[in-house]
Amino acid sequence: MYFKLRVGPNEYTTEFTRVAFFNSEFPNKMLVMYDGDESVAKYFPHGNAKHSEKTEKPFHNKKKSLLTEMKTSVIDKLPLKVNSDLILAVPQELRRHVVDAPRDLEQVRNAKKAS
Repeated sequence: MYFKLRVGPNEYTTEFTRVAFFNSEFPNKMLVMYDGDESVAKYFPHGNAKHSEKTEKPFHNKKKSLLTEMKTSVIDKLPLKVNSDLILAVPQELRRHVVDAPRDLEQVRNAKKAS
């Protein structure tokens, strides 16, 4: 099945095919594979970013376990302390730091509001 894949802001390509795999043992699960030339795809900001400092760098989603840990930690600690503890606990390798550490203090404060 061919379809349009979004590869940039207001930019689409039909150079990919989408293949879905089903397993009868797991009727509510499906594995979706996109097959095509990966060099066509680009990093671009997700649709909610409005300020240039957010749109100029690629968006990396944080691990769900990190978000859960932030919500439980801010109950008995200040957001600044939680942010510092989580940043120091992460390996310093940049690729791991991008998804394993809070983006900024504002993200920890938002977790406190959500808890």
